[in-house]
Amino acid sequence: MFQLLANSKMALNRHIDVAERYANNMRLYEATGVGTCLVTDAKDNLHELFEPDREVVTYRNAAECIEKVRYLLDHESERAAIARAGQARTLRDHTYRHRMAELDAIVHRYLSGRDPHPTVVSLVTKGEKNRPAGSQPVPATAAQPAPPSTIATGESDREMFWDDIRLVTQQVEKYGCQQPFVDLGGLAQPVIADYDLTVGTGDQQARFVGLQQRPFDHIAPGYAIINPENGEPYIEELPAKYPEAFGTAVCLSVLEHVNNPFEIFEAFHKIMRPDGLLILSTVFSYPYHPSPNDYWRYTPDCLRYLAQSVGFRVLECDWRLMIPADRGIRAVQDGNLLEVKSVYATLAREQFVPKPLGRTLELPLRISRNPAANDLVAQERQTRSSQAATPQGHAPVLFQVDWPDHPDLDQHRLVIAQQLATAGHTLTCITPNPKPQGGFNQRSLPYNPQTEFHLGMGDRVSFEQWVNEIRPELIIFGDACPLSNFAAKQVARDRGIPYVIVVASADPTVAHNFAPCLTDLAELYHHARQVITLTADTQPTLQQHFGLTHPNTTSLNLALTWDPFIPAIQVRSAPPPAPAMASNPANSSPPPNRPEWEYLPQGWQTQDPHILGWNVQSILETQRAKWDDFAAALRTTSPLGISHESPNVTAASYGSHNTMMAFGYVLALAARKKDRVSILDWGGGLGQYCLIAQALLPDVEIDYHCKDLPLLCQGGRQLLPQATFYEDEVACFQRRYDLVLSSSSLQYCQDWQTILGRLATVTDQYLYLTRLPVVHQAQSFVVVQRPYAYGYHTEYIGWFLNRQAVLDCAGQSHLQLQREFLIAEQFAVPGAPETAEARGFLFKSI
Repeated sequence: MFQLLANSKMALNRHIDVAERYANNMRLYEATGVGTCLVTDAKDNLHELFEPDREVVTYRNAAECIEKVRYLLDHESERAAIARAGQARTLRDHTYRHRMAELDAIVHRYLSGRDPHPTVVSLVTKGEKNRPAGSQPVPATAAQPAPPSTIATGESDREMFWDDIRLVTQQVEKYGCQQPFVDLGGLAQPVIADYDLTVGTGDQQARFVGLQQRPFDHIAPGYAIINPENGEPYIEELPAKYPEAFGTAVCLSVLEHVNNPFEIFEAFHKIMRPDGLLILSTVFSYPYHPSPNDYWRYTPDCLRYLAQSVGFRVLECDWRLMIPADRGIRAVQDGNLLEVKSVYATLAREQFVPKPLGRTLELPLRISRNPAANDLVAQERQTRSSQAATPQGHAPVLFQVDWPDHPDLDQHRLVIAQQLATAGHTLTCITPNPKPQGGFNQRSLPYNPQTEFHLGMGDRVSFEQWVNEIRPELIIFGDACPLSNFAAKQVARDRGIPYVIVVASADPTVAHNFAPCLTDLAELYHHARQVITLTADTQPTLQQHFGLTHPNTTSLNLALTWDPFIPAIQVRSAPPPAPAMASNPANSSPPPNRPEWEYLPQGWQTQDPHILGWNVQSILETQRAKWDDFAAALRTTSPLGISHESPNVTAASYGSHNTMMAFGYVLALAARKKDRVSILDWGGGLGQYCLIAQALLPDVEIDYHCKDLPLLCQGGRQLLPQATFYEDEVACFQRRYDLVLSSSSLQYCQDWQTILGRLATVTDQYLYLTRLPVVHQAQSFVVVQRPYAYGYHTEYIGWFLNRQAVLDCAGQSHLQLQREFLIAEQFAVPGAPETAEARGFLFKSI
């Protein structure tokens, strides 16, 4: 049999049904081992054994198998290269010698008394055989406490951080605990790593402790542990059985082991109730710990992005456990000094309302083999009990003010601060002009609100640092105008910290200059506990000109004599806020006397609050409203001279017909002699080109993939569930396509050369750029477009690209020009170096 395999150009492999989703049969190693090119069925774990389409060739159905076999027969050099790479991988990693070494390690683990089972995180996602939950949460049986002799063995594979237990406890105390409570990927009896005990005792083994209960029975007795070791399904499969089922869920030290975080976060959102609370933690600095694989390290920015991309509201997201290596923590594996840093996020669905417990929960009792560690545990419990008995109300308060230097305002600031301090609160006042008075902490605002107002609009980092240091339980914003402390309010909202707004004045000029920001400002006002105005006329101005209302608004009517504060800035100097998804009122209109197109000699450094980009609600709503008419028009026998971006999608034009037919020519080339063609549409919106492709080639199966921004992807998934949408670049570049398409999108990438190069690497045949604005004489330059006439209440920056620069970049990316197309669009921009015209370029990969 081996001789037969060795004499064959290819070996075709298919696993039997019992293998389910996993590659595991002998033919994987027999065929590659003798140097034959292996064509095998795609499996979830195959990438752990071989690199698909470089060391072995994969297929997902019969048609794809036939297509790839034919291709390999026609491309002998590529087939031989894959065969050589597969053989090298097998001889390097998959011989009996390698397997016996692995078996020997497992046997030694048994003989040494260490737990040989894989950690739960190795079973929490389908990419890694990872699963959570059955038909309803089933309370797990409370575990007996582990004997101290079995706790400090140094086994780190099944540990969790004691800090995770404290984190969940603190968050539940602050936000409440909705039922049912579930632990996704947890254990009833984990080994707990409490690093404070190592620091306090100097004993490395002191940190490994056991509990006299399950980790979260002190919060929700009888809570469910959703764990694949108990036969539960994958996290990704939970929504089918548990749609909107969980009130509070925790998922701790799992995310670093999943290979598909975007899919995991989508599942998280679907399994939480509309008023649900989700608490996550994961490591950032920690040794490589495969179980079976260790993939990712997350920053707070990453967790925030993943959460917001699927619709979560971020209550808190920050660094958590931060232990420098010089504190004496050593890795169990090799004894090297170890830095430990973790990240956490507390997320809520849209209907979540905080319901603080109003009491301090008693943490579980933990037991160490080290007597000194147990003494430290007892001291900590005594301290926490004393804190719980302290009367409520003596809380840290942060008072951030950007009022200008004025005697009346100084007096108001002093009165508010002194009253809070007198009430027993620990007060920190951040102000542009600290005064040596008051008997409370004062810090200097890190910017001048009159000359650097844009920093208050966009700088979250400075305020994040204050919050991390002070840990306030209440924030008071003293606002010179309604847009004051904008970024700081975003931080308070995202972290779920209650805040009160005290507004000194409101001038209609500010509302006009910052009109695109008013929707997001209204959302920030909505989250405030109370709004206080210092003058009687401020409240109606907030309502009439800013659209700001709040059910708990009070006017102090102090009749201030100072002139209303108007930021000494021009509109362009203030960058737009950075919410998860920018949006505008439906009745937004372009700023007066500003053209649809404008030349920007300062380029991409332009800062303008009207420039919100493409990820805005009005674009989604406008395109979705025209979807049905566009799809119906494609099904008729009328000329295909329609455009989904036209105000009237059924109105045909010669220009649109030319664009459509050019795409039809390209599509026919890519689909030649194929029953199925795969397409990556870069910047494809809701997937309109999928409908166009199906209308042009109805007998060809269109395997459509679209990369766009989160709002458009969410809408596209609803309208085209059979298609694949990607919010991130990494995911869409993990496979190859017959045709890569970029229609009126590459010019909106600041680093367009890099994107073009990456698009070139994932096409097997053709790359088609169309509706690309080019100039012939001038160098590439930047413009802003104001597409209000299309119903898009936003503005965005883009390139007018030099044609030769595009061709040169394509050539450097191993693309050969096949055909150039004229597109009936021209762009005359006042003051620009040259009038641009839209063109199309068909390239072939070489």
